[in-house]
Amino acid sequence: MSRDRFTIKRLVLVDSAGLCYVELPVDSHAMLLGKGNVGKSSLLNAIRLFLLPENNFKSSRRKFAFKVPKTDDYYSNDDSYNHYFPTPRSFLILEVENFVGTHCQILHATPNLGYSRIFTPLRYDQIRHLFWDGSAPETAEGEAVIEDDGIGRAVADLNASRLFNELKAVAPKTETANDTNKLKRLLYANNLLDANSMRYSLFPLAETDEARIDSLRTLILLLFEMNTGADTVARAVASIIEADKKFSSDALDFDIQQFLSKHEELKRAQERLVRIQNAQPRFNLLQRQYADYVGLADADKAYAAFAKGIKTQTQTLKSDAEQLSRALGEHQAVSKQQKLQLKQAQGEVHDLQTQLKVSQRRFEKEQKTVDAVEQLKLQYASNFSIDEIVEILQEELAESRERRDALANQEAAASRQQKLTMRNEQAKAREQQLKQTLENQEYLLSQQLPDHILAPLAAVNAQLVKANPCEPLDDDAREAIVNFSNLFKQSEGGHSYGFFDQSFQGNPSQFADDIAAELDRVLDELFDINKALKELSVDGDPAHRKHQIESLDREIKSLSHDLEKVQRYPVAQGIVQDERIELDKLSEQLMSAEQRLAIAQEQFDEVEQRTVASKQAYDTVSEQLVVALRLSQRQHELQNIYPRLARAVELFVESEQLVEQDGAKQSDAKQDEAQQDKASELTEAAYQKIESDLHKLEQLRQTIISELREFVHERFIEEDQEIRQQAPSSGAVKRCMQRLVDLFNELAQREQVLTHQIQEHNESVASYAKVLTDNYEHIQRFENQLNRDFREVSINDLEEVQVRIDINPKFRNLVNEIAKLDLHGDSLPSDQFYTRLQVFVGEFFKNGGDSRLTMDKIVTHLSYRTRKAGDSALQSKQQSNSTTALINFEMVQILLNRVLHSQCDVAMPLVFDEVATVDLAQFDWLLPHLKRRGFSLFAASTYSASPELIHKIGAHHEIGAMRTASPYSAGRNVVYWGGGEGFTGLDDPELDGLPLADVDQLGLLEHEA
Repeated sequence: MSRDRFTIKRLVLVDSAGLCYVELPVDSHAMLLGKGNVGKSSLLNAIRLFLLPENNFKSSRRKFAFKVPKTDDYYSNDDSYNHYFPTPRSFLILEVENFVGTHCQILHATPNLGYSRIFTPLRYDQIRHLFWDGSAPETAEGEAVIEDDGIGRAVADLNASRLFNELKAVAPKTETANDTNKLKRLLYANNLLDANSMRYSLFPLAETDEARIDSLRTLILLLFEMNTGADTVARAVASIIEADKKFSSDALDFDIQQFLSKHEELKRAQERLVRIQNAQPRFNLLQRQYADYVGLADADKAYAAFAKGIKTQTQTLKSDAEQLSRALGEHQAVSKQQKLQLKQAQGEVHDLQTQLKVSQRRFEKEQKTVDAVEQLKLQYASNFSIDEIVEILQEELAESRERRDALANQEAAASRQQKLTMRNEQAKAREQQLKQTLENQEYLLSQQLPDHILAPLAAVNAQLVKANPCEPLDDDAREAIVNFSNLFKQSEGGHSYGFFDQSFQGNPSQFADDIAAELDRVLDELFDINKALKELSVDGDPAHRKHQIESLDREIKSLSHDLEKVQRYPVAQGIVQDERIELDKLSEQLMSAEQRLAIAQEQFDEVEQRTVASKQAYDTVSEQLVVALRLSQRQHELQNIYPRLARAVELFVESEQLVEQDGAKQSDAKQDEAQQDKASELTEAAYQKIESDLHKLEQLRQTIISELREFVHERFIEEDQEIRQQAPSSGAVKRCMQRLVDLFNELAQREQVLTHQIQEHNESVASYAKVLTDNYEHIQRFENQLNRDFREVSINDLEEVQVRIDINPKFRNLVNEIAKLDLHGDSLPSDQFYTRLQVFVGEFFKNGGDSRLTMDKIVTHLSYRTRKAGDSALQSKQQSNSTTALINFEMVQILLNRVLHSQCDVAMPLVFDEVATVDLAQFDWLLPHLKRRGFSLFAASTYSASPELIHKIGAHHEIGAMRTASPYSAGRNVVYWGGGEGFTGLDDPELDGLPLADVDQLGLLEHEA
């Protein structure tokens, strides 16, 4: 049956562990070569960060065990964290392949010595560009060409947030994880039928419980310390044994301290029963005193009746006061409402007065505008419209601004002079034309043609009928004009003329033209133009020019003001008309509002008089209530002396309510009689009698409470906080007394319960003994299974290896001691036995603290016995470091298979930092052996490693030979990527593509070797 394979393929460090960028394949045997302290060991040790479900470097010695080289010390939390995550650009990446596909696990720093992980379902080849830029450098135009050394450079703006967003955009199933429980679910998932849950699985466990995860944690740390001592291996074995049990009930979790505590509890219970029997006479006396105390309970009821009578009397007066208060409140409410209406009327009058003033001001303001424009219109012809005046003012304003600009600016002056010159020439030409027309008026078309011919032409364009050929029309011209005019069809009314589908409005007034008047206008225009030209041509002094500019500024301001008024004139006229209407309307409304104000004032005065009368009646009843409250105050003073009386009053009221509910109601006569009796009881004498009875009751009460507190202090009954209060309630005294009665009444029953508990305790001790025996036998079975697995192992010259698991001798003694006990009687074991057990706890748990007997305290040591070829017996002597490391490795493999899912294989690197200590001959069987087991040897050495060792391992990576000029951090510039170097045989398929000459060359090299 095929097994699913989980392979760790590639390790990448970015700006971490003293390195800039290192990318290593780890799915085949390889050796790291380099100078000392270049970071080789850090590369090897980084793998454990991915395999363990951790999220910070706190307690890093326990979690990762990063050892200081050549010492027995470990790196601190801060040193470890800052080594692997010195900057926010530091990342560690592991590429893993399983049956779902290939994914990458990316580690990055978080605050407080923490680190988080990004899981993405992408191969590293797809995301390499996010961490390292291996492309040719780009050169900006004009800059020197940068030579591409092939090493690469840091990626700009690399950070965890940006990285996650880019990965998420490409692969939506990318996710983050820093919660330990989530990491365990992802890394150790074992549901092979659910591809989604297995997507990021790295080491599928047989069970994902805490015990197996802790076992895996120990084994992974062993993989990185194959030369570790036997004690560390023993702890790993203990962890596996605990996790290997089939049922949770088999777990060795024997709390000896709980066992001792239970004995002490039962012993104290026996002593307590004896004390209860001795206190019986004291209890009998207390019972008699409590009976007398109960007999005086009517004193509280008498007080309650007295308090209730006073309360009723006070409530009656209060009720009257409340009714008068409500009446007063109603009058005050009406008064308030009337006052509000008065204020509303006053406000309405005030608002109308305000509106009237505002409207009057608006009317006067707009009337000023209308008056000003009417005065301005007198300066123009009477037939000029507002639009024509606006147009004239706009032209004058534009002319004044142009003159002002010409005086202030040379360029504007030149432009104005050019325009004026052109206008001057045009005016002169028009002058000549008009003079010629004036001399030949008899030849005007309006003089040579009848009106009915001219009318259509004037409708099209008035200028047509003003034309002057300065000679009589010949027949052809006349005929042409007549024919053209005849093409127009006059409407029935004679006001328009139709030209095919076009219509033109008649304009008979344009027939006549005052040529002399037009000539005068042209002459005036020439005069103005010449004046303006002269103004520009005269070289005046600066002061005169400045004076002209200021004059024009005033003229412009005046024209602008006039123009604004004229433009607003139509609006102002409308506002004046509207406001005149509004003023009339507001005046009428104000008169009506003033009448309503007078009515509201009259109504308010009337309501105010009624309110004053109601206030006087309320004050009279309030004075009577004060007299009744004095007696009530004395009653409350007595209640303050005896706080329990408050509860007595409550009970009295409840009893009266129950009587009423049962239907036992008095007739009206009886009710009156009862009220008279109560009134007679509300006297000073009745009050003094109640006070005396309460004093006697209190003395007896204090005696009882004192004795009850003594019983509580002596722990006859459980702690009662109420009875220890300064003034406990009657209910608290009754409850405490009842518990004491129950205690003495249940004495015989308690003796029976204690006997039963002793029997159960003895039975539990017997069950503990069985658990200890079963665990001892389980250790023996586990040891036998390990030895069966080692039968197939052959290391160096050893033909046989056996494992021995040593058990703490104190554990054996404990089992033997408990086995001797008689645990089937009704009596506790002797105090001498518990004394011996307490001595055992003190010796076995020397440092105090946790006294739970667990497997790691029982399995104290693990040793190997070996037999070499030719020997007949096993020996226990210490083997060489390399041999011990290989035996430990076999042990780790066997233990890993116990925690791994049965249908899975994990191919992972075996870290061997001191590989040179292993005998060179061992590699001939070791390397294939590792490959079959799914491990790739991942070793490190300086350049002192022998060529034979490098050749046997097959591939090597030289760390430190390449350094980039563009690192992430100046102190870390070592770069390595692109694969390792190694030896290839002539029959390797990779050589098939090489040219023949290269193959021949390889042959010569092989011959020389």
